[in-house]
Amino acid sequence: NAKIQARAKRLAEQENQDREVIIELALTLDKTLTPADRPALEKVYAHVMRKHAPKGCWIQADDNTWSQMK
Repeated sequence: NAKIQARAKRLAEQENQDREVIIELALTLDKTLTPADRPALEKVYAHVMRKHAPKGCWIQADDNTWSQMK
């Protein structure tokens, strides 16, 4: 259904924007971090989100494969 696909796309875009805000905030507030730390910060953020994902949630691994939390 096109309506559901459009909604899913909007939700994914919003989630991506939220993640960017969180990472930018961390880079701004923690004066020990520099823009060069962004990739490491993104990796840590992804790890934390995967670790706390609820059962049944689809997650993306570092190698870009998807799996469902068990």
